[in-house]
Amino acid sequence: LAQVFASPDVSGALKSLAADATLPLETRAGALDAWATRPRGDLRFLLEYLRSEELAEPALRALATGADPALAADLAAAFAKVGPRARNGILAVLAGRKAWAVVLVGAMEKGTIDHREFPAHLARQIAEFKDSDLKNRIEKAWGSIQPVTGDRKAMVEKWRKQLTPVEISKGDAARGKALFARNCAACHRMFGEGGNLGPDLTGGQRGELRYWLENIIDPSAVVGREHQRTVVETKDGRVVAGVVKQETPAHLVLRSAEGEFTVPLTSIETRVATGKSIMPDGLLDGLKPGEPAD
Repeated sequence: LAQVFASPDVSGALKSLAADATLPLETRAGALDAWATRPRGDLRFLLEYLRSEELAEPALRALATGADPALAADLAAAFAKVGPRARNGILAVLAGRKAWAVVLVGAMEKGTIDHREFPAHLARQIAEFKDSDLKNRIEKAWGSIQPVTGDRKAMVEKWRKQLTPVEISKGDAARGKALFARNCAACHRMFGEGGNLGPDLTGGQRGELRYWLENIIDPSAVVGREHQRTVVETKDGRVVAGVVKQETPAHLVLRSAEGEFTVPLTSIETRVATGKSIMPDGLLDGLKPGEPAD
């Protein structure tokens, strides 16, 4: 509460706690989270915490409140120097503001951020900024983000005919695992690896091709309310998307593949319940020849 109301000013004390390497990581992470309730001043000191897998998440939550394009450039430069969890978080933060997404796409164009690590749902989020130039650039750097069109049953049949047993036998399991990590593991778990935002696929009907195609091609055909995607734009231009985990008279908590985001209700400019799954359409269309079999 002292941090929220700045009386007394405990900002410096919280920063000192976070920086104290003799303290437990849980205490340091808590200090960063407390500081982030009312961030102030230069946020660049938070960049040093991105190298710690345990402290990167609270540091990124605070960094996401910034708006300076120079800070976005610092985040893009840090991408190659941090671990997988921090890299995923950096991508989500950069995709959250249009000005920062411009920096992100520029980094992919230059190759400083590997486009193969950029997940489909964040590409879709950038397309939702309704900026045709930015959309064209990310499609050149990353891949197609065209909406799925046509009859879904016909699409299932098209892919079922293409993915014959002979074609599937040509797939490479190692490449397939890498594709799963890139496109699915942020939300889905398989054999103990991956996220828990979506269903665990370990026990899924993995031997039934039609089951997979129907759920990949039309993920929003049947989707429970708890898995429907909500998109929030804040008054300072930030876009946050995810499923609603909690709502209080003061805050909205959204959960996405990158973590949880708490948004004060007073800072919300628009809020849209899409009625669609958090899983994006068109995942198969975005794959290169041979990759669906993998």
